[in-house]
Formats: sequence, structure tokens, C-alpha cells
Amino acid sequence: PAPAVDAASSPAAANGVGAAPASTADRSPAPLVVVPADDPACLLGAGIPWPVPACPAAPAAADAPGGAIPTSSDAAFGLAPDAAAPAVSGAALPAAARPSRREGALVVLSGGVPLLWAAPRLKALVSFTTDEPLLAEAAAALVVFTRAQLKREGSAGARRKIVVETLNGAPVLDTPLAVALQAAGLARLPNGLRLYADPFAS
Repeated sequence: PAPAVDAASSPAAANGVGAAPASTADRSPAPLVVVPADDPACLLGAGIPWPVPACPAAPAAADAPGGAIPTSSDAAFGLAPDAAAPAVSGAALPAAARPSRREGALVVLSGGVPLLWAAPRLKALVSFTTDEPLLAEAAAALVVFTRAQLKREGSAGARRKIVVETLNGAPVLDTPLAVALQAAGLARLPNGLRLYADPFAS
């Protein structure tokens, strides 16, 4: 499997058993780690259930009533109840966008807490946090990790089409994460955000 972003992280951090608050305002900084979803050290989806997907509300809906009540899996991963935005059941997502351990999928963790899952080639993302700054950090770490992967592949990696199309089943361009992904270097397209890899970049 490909190496994690933080090589000093332990298997205990990668298997999702740690706990960290969901808000950047009340948490100690924890290193972000990106690991393959099928890494043996990552037990999510293999003994530890995936958390209920949740993400920051879009600006127009930020004050809308009716936020979802966090489930027991939210509490197990230290997700703050008062920070919860309307969530969507993992089962309600399209099959290709449901968190799984399939080859090529990635997970971003902070202190052992899953923040973001990515389908192969980043086509679909699933967020597990309503903390917008933390989610932006996770997205940036995911981009750095993916760029490094593509660079190792050389010219073949540069030819790969990597386009983020959805976040939690919704068009990514309609979510707050679009701004963070563009800040991380992705180019806006009509159907999503594309990551271009330069095999000669330092």
C-alpha cells in the first residue's frame, strides 16, 4: 500500500480508535494522516463501522432548521453533537460513493478520527465532520497525498484524469469544500474540480 502522509503515525492512529473533538476551536492540533482504505492498519469497514456522513452546511442553508441528531457512531468518533449539520445515511449514497475498503480508496484521519473518505481517483468524497476548517485541511492533505502518488507514476500519472465530482452525494461545486479544493490547486470544470499532475514539479 502507498505510504501515509505522516510516516510517524502509529497503527493505533490509523485504525480509527483514537478520539478527537470535531471542532478546531476546542481540539489540540493532531497530524492529518492519509491511508489507503484497505490498509490492514485501518479497521474502518472491517470491525469498526464507518461514521454517518456529515459536512458543513452550504452558506445559503447554514441557518436552516432541522439538523440531524448525531448517531452513536458520531459519539464514538468524538464528533460534537452541537456541530452536526444535516447528515445523510451512507446507505442513501450511490453505490460508487459509499465509504468502503475497495482498492484505490483513501481515508484522511486526524488523531485516529476519520474526517474524509475518497473513492478511487477522488471521483466521490464523503465527509464525516461538520467543521469546515478541519474539512478543508483534510482535503488539502488528500490533494498532497494524491499528487505524490501521481508523481511517482511519472508520465502515466500525469495522464490520469482525476476529477472530484461529488461530496456526500451532492455536486461538489455546490458545497463549501469547492473553495478549499480550488485553494489546494484543483481546476474548476463544469462537472467538478480536476487535479492536474505535473511529473516534473518539485
